[in-house]
Amino acid sequence: MDKAMVRPLLLYNSGVGGIISASSLITNIALPNLAAITNAFDANARMTATVLLNSGGTNLDSYIYTYNVDNQRTQVTRTGENYANYTYDAIGQVIGDQAYEVSGNTARLVYSEC
Repeated sequence: MDKAMVRPLLLYNSGVGGIISASSLITNIALPNLAAITNAFDANARMTATVLLNSGGTNLDSYIYTYNVDNQRTQVTRTGENYANYTYDAIGQVIGDQAYEVSGNTARLVYSEC
């Protein structure tokens, strides 16, 4: 069978009585080349991490997510180096994105109404 035709294997727990919880979300995707994507979730079913591993289990790429008490994503860190911080307005819309690179470069995006 052609490897391109092999479908990824998705592993998850449907939870008790079909109730959505952190345990009912996809936590592992086995890829045809023996690589895998693993996902982590907190008790509120918010994704806290997603990691791409090669067939030997080495981290190729990862994203770690941080949230505030309003369940808004406030920071994303890529492979432990580059990161971005998000700010929100009073009604919960993203109004700013400050990105930082390990090289020391920064970029700032400010959102405005159209």
